[in-house]
Amino acid sequence: MLDIDDVMKGLAGRRPIFHSENDFQIAMEEFIHETNSGCETSLEFNPFAKGNSRIDIWIPSERTAIELKYPTQRLNTTHNGRRFALKEHSAQDTQRYDFVRDISRLERMIAERSDTDCGFAVLLTNDASYWNPPAPGWQSTQDAAFRLHGIKLTGTRAWSPNAGTGSIKGREAPIVLNGSYNPDWRNYSKFEDGRHSRFCYLAVQVGK
Repeated sequence: MLDIDDVMKGLAGRRPIFHSENDFQIAMEEFIHETNSGCETSLEFNPFAKGNSRIDIWIPSERTAIELKYPTQRLNTTHNGRRFALKEHSAQDTQRYDFVRDISRLERMIAERSDTDCGFAVLLTNDASYWNPPAPGWQSTQDAAFRLHGIKLTGTRAWSPNAGTGSIKGREAPIVLNGSYNPDWRNYSKFEDGRHSRFCYLAVQVGK
């Protein structure tokens, strides 16, 4: 079975930073293909008979699917002579929702397809608000059920009753998780450019 922490460690040695989520996606797919005896990989794979819901990376030989998220804070830095100018993605609440929804989609894929045993939802970021302990009173925030630090992700996850309809438009539906997941953040890379120069990742394994 694919070891996602080995993948992330190896990828960090080659690419400690990415221009965008698409750049991250392509780089991981290429790394997995090159380091696993040329195993077959596919990007933007549609695993379901109905609809157009796509999985970022599909590795049929490993019976594994991967979903990726790359929300960032503003950072300008250089690596190997290449300039990286990361944008600020400030909607952490909806980003958390989308990550939990990725876990749910992987659960569905494993349940509905006989050729899939395992999935990984991976979030890589330089925004410490995702991994730092939240401030006192966080339980009353609108996205408390989707926090990715210090809580178990299981059962029905829903917005709090005070969630603004505008801010959650298109994401109103509760998410039901069949499994139970304890977020475990790990270091990815570090730059010397001050604020937002540290990257950490969360990899949630779904299935066996």
